[in-house]
Parts: sequence; structure tokens; C-alpha cells
Amino acid sequence: MLLPDRLQATYWPGGRVPSDGHVALWGTDDPAAAAAALGLPPGKLAELPTVLPRTARARGVVAADVPARVVPVRSAARALAALPPPQDWPGWKRPGDSLLAWSVAAKLALELVAGGNLAPAVRPAGPSLGIAYWRVTPADDGRLATLAEALPPAAHALRREDSDGDDGATWPSGELLTAFCDALADGCARTGATGARPTAPRPTGWMQRWLAALTADDPVVELSDDGIVEEVARWSAPVLCRDGHAEARLCLQLHTPHAEHAENADAPWPLAYHLQAADDPSLLVPAEQVWDTGAASLRVLGRSVGDPQESLVR
Repeated sequence: MLLPDRLQATYWPGGRVPSDGHVALWGTDDPAAAAAALGLPPGKLAELPTVLPRTARARGVVAADVPARVVPVRSAARALAALPPPQDWPGWKRPGDSLLAWSVAAKLALELVAGGNLAPAVRPAGPSLGIAYWRVTPADDGRLATLAEALPPAAHALRREDSDGDDGATWPSGELLTAFCDALADGCARTGATGARPTAPRPTGWMQRWLAALTADDPVVELSDDGIVEEVARWSAPVLCRDGHAEARLCLQLHTPHAEHAENADAPWPLAYHLQAADDPSLLVPAEQVWDTGAASLRVLGRSVGDPQESLVR
């Protein structure tokens, strides 16, 4: 079994909420020194359950536990996002491709979070209890899907615990990238909500309890109804479409005042709402037409758009 001999990075999910995950730095005999040379946090010592080539020429892999330094995802993302792009590295200093790939992932995930592309969620955690957390909502441009396809093997070389006896099974790249983005969404949302808060009575309503759990260190929330988890999942499903390609989206058009009111400083600026095809920005359908149809699909210029009303309110 041979180590890559360049610093690698692998995301390692874990904990009650996505933001409890870590980025594992590994691939050299001294990953702490290699991380320090790149300005990355040293993290804590751990053993990463990964896979390595059996020999230098063999294509087969074997399960291995390798020394690693694990860094909390928020700290790791800040440092990874600050690294130069892959083309700017000199060959003698260039880290492993997996680390550069997670640098790109950190920049993209932080961009999505900064743009408000996140949604609250809840999962069951026992009788009448749930875990509140945040997930990222993919953009319509397909960049996450493209990045997932391009992730080097070492970037997702984390062994699956549920691999049915296959010691060489690792996390699929798309699943691990999604978990990483969700971790940053959860971490940023919770961090942004911290600070001194006025003393208030304990929230009693379900929505108030959910909000409190989404913005507090303790993510546990009491569920008033066991069906709430499924209701939240159905509610958030449209914006959590994980293929990264939406059929249509809301388009807002702000128009200048009409010509007869051009010299009036108080003249209104009309705001128009449209449904816009994601792959053809020139195809616009007025929002009132979408609502008037009330149908599960909308036929426009020979093409069908599913759930048009849902697309308007995402």
C-alpha cells in the first residue's frame, strides 16, 4: 500500500448535524507539516478509513486506515477557499488534485450560501423528536453536478460503513459533495444566528421551536406531530432538486416608467413577474397566465413545463 505522497483532502461527514463534519488532510507521512506549508489549519490527529492501491502498478485497491489531520468543516472551508486556483500553482508546490477539488467546492458552496441558496430541514431523532438542520439548494447552472463528475478518486475515498462486505466501496462523489455543501450551509446559518439574544419564554409552537433549533447549538426539536418530517420534506423537495437543473424559474423584470411619466421623479417603475425557461432565457410566460391555468403542467411553444406554479414560488 502506497501513500500518494502529496497532501490530499477528503470530506468526512459525521455528527448530529451536517456542520459536525470534518475535512481530512492526508496522503503524506506528516500531513500536519504539509498542511502548515499551505497555510491550512493543523487539525487533530485521526485515522481516515480510506482505500489505497495494492501496489504502484495495480488497479485494485485495498482498505486502509491512514494517518490524517481532521479539520472542522467551517475552518477548513475558509482556508480552502483562500487557496489559489489549480492553474496558479507551481509544480513543486502543488498539492494533490483532491485538495484543489475541495478548494473549488468550498468556493462554490460559500457562493451558494452567500446567495441565500439554503433551506431548513428536519429529520426524525426518536419518538416526538427531530434534528433541525440546513441544506444547500443547488443553483440552476449545473456546476455542482459538473464538479461531482470531476472529483478525483482521492477526494471521495472515504470507505462506506454500509458497503455489504465490500472493503473497497467508497462514497459516491455526488453524495459526498452534497454532504459537504450541506455542512457549510448548516454551519454558516448557525454561526450567523449566534450572539447575544434577549431572554424570552421557551417557544411553544412547532414553527418557533423549529426556528430555535435551526439557530442554536442544540438542534433537537420537539415534534408535535410525527407527520411533520414528511410535510417538511415535501415542502422543500422542489428547491432541493439535486440534479442542479431546473426546468423553469421565476424571472423579475423592472421596467422604466412609461414615456408620458418620464419627467416625473415619483413615477412608478413597473415590476413584472414571469416564468422563465432555464435553458432558454428568451422564453417568458407572464405569472398571471401561469396562475390562471391551475394545471400540473404548462404547454408553451411546443414544450411542457412541470409544476409551473411551484416554480414561481421557489
